[in-house]
Amino acid sequence: MFKMKTTTQLLFIGMMIGLASCQQDLDFMIVNPGQLNGPDTAWVAGVSAQSPSNQLREDIRKSLRRDSFTLNANSTTIINLSSGIQLRIPAQSIQTLNGNAYQGLVKSESILLRNNGDLIRMGISSRFNEQLLINEGTMFLGLTDAQNQPLDIDPEKPIQLRFDPFGQNNPGIKLFLGTATLQDPGFNWIPIVDSMNFFIPGSDYSVVTNQMGWISCSRIGSVPPSQRTRLEVDLPAHYTNNNTLAFVSLNRYRVMIRLNANPGSRTFQSSVLPVNEPITLMVLSKQGNRYFMTQRNITLDYPNQNSLFDRMVVEPTITELSSIQQYLDQL
Repeated sequence: MFKMKTTTQLLFIGMMIGLASCQQDLDFMIVNPGQLNGPDTAWVAGVSAQSPSNQLREDIRKSLRRDSFTLNANSTTIINLSSGIQLRIPAQSIQTLNGNAYQGLVKSESILLRNNGDLIRMGISSRFNEQLLINEGTMFLGLTDAQNQPLDIDPEKPIQLRFDPFGQNNPGIKLFLGTATLQDPGFNWIPIVDSMNFFIPGSDYSVVTNQMGWISCSRIGSVPPSQRTRLEVDLPAHYTNNNTLAFVSLNRYRVMIRLNANPGSRTFQSSVLPVNEPITLMVLSKQGNRYFMTQRNITLDYPNQNSLFDRMVVEPTITELSSIQQYLDQL
């Protein structure tokens, strides 16, 4: 009797252990929706359009404002776009790509970027080579005809773009042209030296230009060599250039620098930044269906004499996309 009871207890204990083992296997096999099967720790030489980091860019990007209006080729047309830009188009200024004057329905895409959060959303660094550009008005304008074919501006008949200034009138504002698309990490600004393009200060800011695309009204912020440093950001292993973006915003100016990924060192690195200037470091990541963010208000010091960079170690925390959007609105 005692033997049978003992055998029964042993069988019961064995069944319980087996069930517990099965439960552990089930827990291991079930993956919550939107979660990764394992941490993504691979840095890549070229980030694909389908990568989480590019998905993140699209999630935070501002949409271009779309308008349409009728253009009369024989008189000046003035139109207020929903982006906050007013267009003044002289007679026969707009032409087709083969050089013929155009009139009729015009479709426009435009945007006016006002703060550093806007620059981050569009991924536009405030730099001309190694010089910083203080943004006094960065905008995009594209025009197409009724069949969505691109239109151009007669080089000898520039149009005028007007918008409310962001602050007090500042001397030294020059025009810069974007050199690539926003999807190109090599996006840079170059000065527009054509005399048909110039900036007019006043109660409203005005840009006279024969260019389409990205145009920036900016002041050059020179940083003397003795006042320069670079920032290097080190993150936990599962934050890579495939799923993460990093930016620096200068707190006292409308200047944003996008940090470049270095797969060799597995870090994000900045171009030239000023020392002893308050800045905000912002790191964003998308992993599965979850978003991560960290922001640090810091002041950079001179780097160690044995290093080119002032190095920081940070770790983003889980957040909501709406929280990221709200933060960018006020940056």
